[in-house]
Amino acid sequence: MTVNAEPRTPEEVAHDYDLPVEAVHEAIDYAVRHQALLDAERAREEVRIKQRGLDQPPLVPANVSIVP
Repeated sequence: MTVNAEPRTPEEVAHDYDLPVEAVHEAIDYAVRHQALLDAERAREEVRIKQRGLDQPPLVPANVSIVP
């Protein structure tokens, strides 16, 4: 939520999800420190989705891509 095309501040995310702002900062810190792990998990999940055919219509609209 803080790094997409329309990024939100940590304070906005905390408000949106009714979380303490410290929890949002902690999540951001975790993501920064464990980028390689999160990338690997994302890649494994993408493979699993493709193997099961869940990346194809009708499960996914034709104009949507699961690859960032």
